[in-house]
Amino acid sequence: MLADIAGVGGFFVDIASGAVTTVFMTVVTMATSLVVGVPLAVLRTQEKSRFVSVLAGAWIELFRSTPLLLQLLWIYYVVPSLIGLRMSALLTGYVCFVLHVSAFNAETFRAGLGSIPPGQREAALALGMTRWKAFTRVLLPQAVRRILPPLGTTWIQLFQNTSVLAFINVGELTFKSISLSNATYQSLPIYTALAVWYLVLGYPQAKGVEWLYRHVKAA
Repeated sequence: MLADIAGVGGFFVDIASGAVTTVFMTVVTMATSLVVGVPLAVLRTQEKSRFVSVLAGAWIELFRSTPLLLQLLWIYYVVPSLIGLRMSALLTGYVCFVLHVSAFNAETFRAGLGSIPPGQREAALALGMTRWKAFTRVLLPQAVRRILPPLGTTWIQLFQNTSVLAFINVGELTFKSISLSNATYQSLPIYTALAVWYLVLGYPQAKGVEWLYRHVKAA
């Protein structure tokens, strides 16, 4: 037992490359999902085109209401058989995560925009602003401030959910740990090292979100 615990440090280093993939996937997915989430939220609230609103709503509800792992497996195994083209495992994970997280971000943005009194938009239009300027200069800045805490929570969930990429053999932390455990049969030190990695990377993120909640509430 003591020997197993003593070996945690070595395995911590062995799976370090998986940490790079985990962080990379979290960052690029969240960045893309923020860009996709804003127009998706706007389209869902589109009053002039019911079809566009329903289509955006269907996208959001589909990816919010089904398990992430199911989406990942479906995109990785089923989609290639339908279109005759298989993406790499890493690209598949990225596409799946963007579809999934952008749906949640869209609802977060929609709630933020909906919390702003309609009179502010009307006042901006009355001052001669275009609809686009009213949205980008008046509504969006206020919405962003209000949705920062829930976006922080989504970030942490995304970071933790990267572990499902192990099911399609993407070399992130969990996959590296499983592979090493299967090769060495030393589950205790390896999965302890995995837990330490998630704690080292995840704890500062959790504290950052707590600070964000306090900061936004106090402002």
